Amino acid sequence: PPPSPPDADSDDPGSDIPLLEYSVKSRRGKELFVAHIPFDMTEAELLALCSQYGDVMSASIMHHELGVSKCFAYVKFKLQSAADNALLRLNHYEVSIIMRYAYTYTYAE
Repeated sequence: PPPSPPDADSDDPGSDIPLLEYSVKSRRGKELFVAHIPFDMTEAELLALCSQYGDVMSASIMHHELGVSKCFAYVKFKLQSAADNALLRLNHYEVSIIMRYAYTYTYAE
């Protein structure tokens, strides 16, 4: 089984060693990128799945212009600890789902 997620809502990425492998390309955050979801999964089903691990602010499955799923989504949690918990528990859920922290763009001022 995966290691237990942190109990506190911490913004210190160095405090959670099991999470380091998921934050190599993007900073640890409350929004997760979810890849390889089943093409027939609904946003309600994704929301129900992720809500088991904490309060979900939004769950958005991306669709083509014709309404067909692109088989990836973004899920935003209220707390960092909930995002961490979902990532640790749901990554490779049902063999295919892959989760990572969502990439956030930073613009130079």
